[in-house]
Amino acid sequence: MLRHVVRGAALSATLFLLSGGSALAASNGAGTETITEHFRNEMLFSEPTVNPCTGEPGTLTGIAKNGKVHVTTQADGELWATGTFAGTLTITPNEPGGVSASGRFTSWFGVSLNQKNSVEHSTGTFHLTGSDGSTVKVHMVEHVSTNAKGEITVSFEKARLSCG
Repeated sequence: MLRHVVRGAALSATLFLLSGGSALAASNGAGTETITEHFRNEMLFSEPTVNPCTGEPGTLTGIAKNGKVHVTTQADGELWATGTFAGTLTITPNEPGGVSASGRFTSWFGVSLNQKNSVEHSTGTFHLTGSDGSTVKVHMVEHVSTNAKGEITVSFEKARLSCG
């Protein structure tokens, strides 16, 4: 469920910046171009979810109170991107009287790619408190490495979830 927070923030920010970054690096074959974007009080996502502790369906919403994405591109297609976000999360239940939850998150991602391989990795930590006093804590680490043939050479996802 919450892995979408890390992935969603990373992908939306990177895609936003890549649309301009690739064009900059490609113009006149210019060498290296760098873009940095700051995010303040921006909704990163709002999507259907299931509360991992209660099983209740609802909507997960993440707002980046502070965020920063940095992308460097080169004319030869090499790219490096990294981003850090901190903000608030809410789980709003679909049914009246359900358990809502709110709290904070921090996430980081990094992407490196060239014509021979790519590496994508991310981490995220989430702490929410339910309207009934329950807690949800999640810590995630993800990594994917790909070779020039597009084959995944290393891939793992580790998540720790605690409900209390």
